[in-house]
This record gives sequence, structure tokens and C-alpha cells, in this order.
Amino acid sequence: MKFRTNSLKKVVINKAGLKDTPNTNTFLKGLFWSTFGILASSFVMFIAAVLSGRYMGPTEYGKYGLIVSISAIVSVFFLAGFNSVVIKYASPENRDKKGAYFTYGFIGIVCTSLIFGTTAYIFRQPISSLIGIKDYILTYGIILSLIATAKAFFDACFISHKRYRELAFIKIIESLTVIITFIVFTQYFGKTFLVYFWPLIIAGTIIISIYLYYLRNEFSTLKNIERKLISYQII
Repeated sequence: MKFRTNSLKKVVINKAGLKDTPNTNTFLKGLFWSTFGILASSFVMFIAAVLSGRYMGPTEYGKYGLIVSISAIVSVFFLAGFNSVVIKYASPENRDKKGAYFTYGFIGIVCTSLIFGTTAYIFRQPISSLIGIKDYILTYGIILSLIATAKAFFDACFISHKRYRELAFIKIIESLTVIITFIVFTQYFGKTFLVYFWPLIIAGTIIISIYLYYLRNEFSTLKNIERKLISYQII
């Protein structure tokens, strides 16, 4: 098996005109696991989307679509570019600084999420009236955006650490959790968008917990965090 893998790797390197270096090997491994994770999780999520659409019907599925759209927009404000900062600066090469950058980014998304999320929730009624939706749709969108923001940030952390294989399996676990939880919920709840919304929240919370476990050693200690944030301030 190892011989076949090495042979395939050599074929890819030769066809792409690359040099057989450690960086090339890391790139190819990352490409393989990223592709595998995306294809596998996307396939499962596609099945979940089809099943949920058929189960909920056009009206309730349309509400779910609005919530996802709102979440995608709001998450941009919550992230505020901290995921990009983590990919660039929190890599293992920055051994003496990566903890500070990681903690800086984590504190950053917590602050932006609290500020923008609280503001959007307080003014949810005028905002909902302005864009022509129900205020509860906006509320659920904000909740989903909190989960999406955390996942995007921790995805960036795994990418910066080149943990592509772990990230691939985490994505597969998330998609399987969504579809299994959705099937269970259909046995107890009516044909409402919540029957698919809450599986996303549950799966996202589980995945975030796994991320935190993997990255638990990356946080700077509280007694040094202020000094590190000042020393390694990102402009």
C-alpha cells in the first residue's frame, strides 16, 4: 500500500512539474485530505439538505434558507478577518508568538461577536422591518452565525497548523451528526425549519468542543496574555 502511495505521489509530482521536497509532500498530503474531507462531508450534507427540503416543504425550508443567508452575512462582521490573521501568524513556525496570535484572534472574535451580536439582537425589530423578514428569523440567524464564526476561526487554526487530516475527519463527523440528529428530530417534532436548524447547532457545538480540545495548549496563559498582545500587536 505504501509503495502504491509513493508511486502515485511521484506521478503527481512529475505531471505537475514539482520538486520532491518536504514542502511538496506537505502540500500534497494537505490537498488530498482537504479534498477528501470536502467531498465526503459535502456528499452527506447534500443528502441531509434533500431530505430536510422534502420533509419541511417549501415554506419552512425557505425560512431555513433565510436564516443561513443571514448567518453568512453576519459571520463576516463577527470574524472581522481574525481567521486570516490566524492562518498567517499562528503557524508552528512562529513558535514563540503563535500562542499570542491565537489567543489574540480568539479574544477578538469573542469581542466582535458580543458587540455585533448584541447590537443586532437589541435592534432586531427595526432591522427585520427594514429587510422585510420576521424578527425571529433574524434571531436564529444570529445564533447560527455565532456557531459558524467559531467554526471558521478554528478551521483557520487547523489550517495554520497543517492538521488537514484531522480537519477532514472533523468535517465528516459534523455532517454525520447533522443528518443523524435531523432524522431523530423528525420523529419528535413537526415539519418546521427548527427540525434542521437545531441539528446544525448541536453538530456545530460538538465540533467546536473537539476543536477546543485539540487546541487547548495553544492558548497563552492569562498572566502573560496582556504582555504578549502588546508585544505582538497586529497592525
